[in-house]
Amino acid sequence: MATVTADPHHPRTLRIAISGVAPSGPAPGGPALNRPARPTHVQVRVQKKPAGGGELDWHDAPAAEASVTQLYEGQALFQKDLGLWAGTVTFTTAPAPDAYRLLIEEFEYISANYAENRRAPARLIYAEIIEVDAAMVQSGGPP
Repeated sequence: MATVTADPHHPRTLRIAISGVAPSGPAPGGPALNRPARPTHVQVRVQKKPAGGGELDWHDAPAAEASVTQLYEGQALFQKDLGLWAGTVTFTTAPAPDAYRLLIEEFEYISANYAENRRAPARLIYAEIIEVDAAMVQSGGPP
């Protein structure tokens, strides 16, 4: 489950929490140098659609416009079978409604013999797209 909330005190910041049943093992194999610490990994990306662009025109937003900060990824407190990812997205300027979206992906690592200086092979097991709409980016505080 993915939850995105606006921060009323920081109008350019979104909070993200992703939780769900997650494997606890077996740990991925391979050389210790390149072996992932957990069986899965969540990745959150901010994507932007150019003005007048269509659904196939989305691309990763430049770091100068938006950044994702991972605050935690691991086991949920007192829930050994529940995984939790928490983080924030911060925009440098107030984003235009419907110009950005969040692409949330979870990958499961596959045991393999890893080549030196190479990422562990993984497969996509969860994906969600959440549009950054007017309700998320409205500025101003309570009336």
